[in-house]
Amino acid sequence: LQESYETSKLLYGSDHPLTLGSLSILAILHAQQGDFSNAIRMSEEVFEAKKRILGEDDPDTIASISQSATIFRMRGDLAKALTLEEECFKQRMKVLGEDHQQTILSMFNVGRLYGDTGNFTAALSLLQQCLKKTIHEYGEDHPQTLTVMFVLADLIKKTGGDVTIALQYYVTCYEKRRLLYGVKHQETMIAACSLSELYLMIGQRDKALTMNEELYNTLMNEEDLHPTTVEVLMSLGLNYLGLQDYSKALTLFERCYEIRKSSIGKDEQKTMIVL
Repeated sequence: LQESYETSKLLYGSDHPLTLGSLSILAILHAQQGDFSNAIRMSEEVFEAKKRILGEDDPDTIASISQSATIFRMRGDLAKALTLEEECFKQRMKVLGEDHQQTILSMFNVGRLYGDTGNFTAALSLLQQCLKKTIHEYGEDHPQTLTVMFVLADLIKKTGGDVTIALQYYVTCYEKRRLLYGVKHQETMIAACSLSELYLMIGQRDKALTMNEELYNTLMNEEDLHPTTVEVLMSLGLNYLGLQDYSKALTLFERCYEIRKSSIGKDEQKTMIVL
């Protein structure tokens, strides 16, 4: 991709849409690799170029603000990410209107960050509005609707809200993701883990055990698990601890350790924390 960016820059110039598009992707890739200094620099370069060429109210310019917010969120700077997402949301409300898909996406991003930074009242209010708008815009079965619903369910559970609503949302997310993606997809497995955890919280151990067993068998029958599946292994292991099945919990934690050791190294913090 770096070569593609350099070629585009040479052929079309630094300000060409193809060049800026390549630079935007490069910024995210650098962030994913932990190189936040270059990621932020590239993202800011894209934003300044678009603001100069297109104007600050152009939807593409506004989208660059959201990308910068994403990079700061990945770095763990939630306060900066929230400031940028709020600015993006305000601009999209003004330019695109409150019911535009991009505005609704910004509403979700701000609501999620409110939750991440501990502003739970504002987060619940905004995400509830967002869910209604997302269902209206995309329908009940759309992946984005399920994402909003899942984050809202997590927040309700975290804040000690109405578990009946949280349970309804988790069940819906799990069942619809299973139909959309299949049982082996990470999004389906994450929903299954969260649903099992809530079943444990409300004392429905039989249902929690059924969910755990299904997910456990799915994971154990896969020889090569992607590193991103580690979070599912960890969550499932914790669920088995809650069910006092220490043998399966240990099996899951051991597999989690082996995957992280082979993918990022045995001395990395994320690997060592499993121990």
